[in-house]
Order: sequence, then C-alpha cells, then structure tokens
Amino acid sequence: MEEYLLTCSDCDERFFTQGESDFYKSKRLTPPTRCKRCRDKKKLVSNNIFTEISDCWNIEAKNENPAYFYNISEANSLLEGKKHFVIGRKGTGKTAIAEYLSNIDDSQVFSEKLSFKNFPFNYLYSFDNSQYTAPNQYITIWKYLI
Repeated sequence: MEEYLLTCSDCDERFFTQGESDFYKSKRLTPPTRCKRCRDKKKLVSNNIFTEISDCWNIEAKNENPAYFYNISEANSLLEGKKHFVIGRKGTGKTAIAEYLSNIDDSQVFSEKLSFKNFPFNYLYSFDNSQYTAPNQYITIWKYLI
C-alpha cells in the first residue's frame, strides 16, 4: 500500500505519493495544498464564475448601471476642476468615468465624452510638422486639438 505524504487543506484527506513528490522536485514545482478532487472542484467553481461573468455581465461600461460605479479620486479631481482629461490604456476605466460624469444631473457639472473611433487620422497626419523627428512630428497638431 502506497504512503501519502500530504493532507488536503480542504477535506483533510491524505494524498501525494513519493513518486509525485519526486516529479514535483525534478520540475522545481511547489507541492499542491489540496487533493486532486478538491482542486478539480475549485476549478469547476472558478469556471462557473467566469462563465457567469462572460454570459451575464456587461462588457461595455456604457451599458453598466451607474449605481455600481466606484467613485475614485480621479473622478473627484475632474469634478473639482483639478483635472480636465481622462487618458489611459484600454481597460483602465476611462469609459466608466466618462459615463459617471455624463450622468450627473447637476447644472454646475459640464462634461463631454469624446471618441476617436471615426476620427480621420490619415487626414490629420497629412499635416505633420517636419521640424520634429518621428514620432514627435504630430505634437503641434495634438497640442492644437487639445
């Protein structure tokens, strides 16, 4: 009968043979803390969560319920006039902030959502400034636009 070296942190069952331990050591892997049955159960729960998120949650911030917006300091800085633009990488919450600000019903709050989806970049780039080297030749244009 094979001896088990570890106890599962979830169900307290003994698992992990000497052969498995040798394999993990040879690959410099950290031994598991759960038995295979509990690891599989945990994977199933995780997969169900991801399935629910992908099937039921809105992907676009513009479709979200504003009640779920977590007010962050950047939004307050915009409202207080300390900042004037929302710039960032994809997925960092720019649209969520824009939606939040545009849904504020207050006569003292003014905001405009800008999108560059249909912006004629090729036309704009025909007006490059040859005094600058690439990729800086469009700085003057962007300063003018902003």
